[in-house]
Amino acid sequence: MLLYVIRDWDGSMDIDSAISKLTKGLLSIWMAAAEGSGAPAAAFADYFRLGMITLPHKVCPNHQIDFSRLMCPL
Repeated sequence: MLLYVIRDWDGSMDIDSAISKLTKGLLSIWMAAAEGSGAPAAAFADYFRLGMITLPHKVCPNHQIDFSRLMCPL
């Protein structure tokens, strides 16, 4: 599992957008690495599960952590 913790989250970016950008970037890296390796094809999801959690910025003291979003499907 790759767990990303984003601290000082102020909510200025939608969490779904952040997950999407992270996933897109990691898949791009995975595809580039797999392309030149000559190894049998394997999907990113065969090896990793993504998780993301945000910790509130001090200006957002009432922010609650949404643990239901901890596991992000690919």
